Amino acid sequence: MRLIAIVLGEDNAKIRNSEASTLLDYGFNNKQIQLIKKDTDVIKKIKLDKATSQTVSVVPEYAVSILKDKGVNNTKYKTKIEMNKIKLPLRKGDKVGKIIVMDDGKEITSQNLVVTKNVDKLNFFQLFLKNLEKVTTGIL
Repeated sequence: MRLIAIVLGEDNAKIRNSEASTLLDYGFNNKQIQLIKKDTDVIKKIKLDKATSQTVSVVPEYAVSILKDKGVNNTKYKTKIEMNKIKLPLRKGDKVGKIIVMDDGKEITSQNLVVTKNVDKLNFFQLFLKNLEKVTTGIL
């Protein structure tokens, strides 16, 4: 957890430092971070058609967390996932949706969802070979 304290209107540097220290102490003593999703948690696997990879994992761009009062039990928040229309090619880190954290129907925070790897669109020759393989193995 990172906190910033800004004190304005004090003439003396000692008083400013004392007030800033008091603010920071208050923040560290009374607030905590509750982690909802890590930035490595796979939120969803998307199936892709006509792509170099059949699936791609979707993760939060950054860790999803909530600032709350210390001593309050970990609350179970509901998460809602909104996905954008996927358009190939995809590059690692491309935004493909958003995860929304909700409490009692109200949005508390949201974070972009990104893909974990590069995925290219298959060209005509690659599609032809893929379909030919399916026909010869009896899948298609």
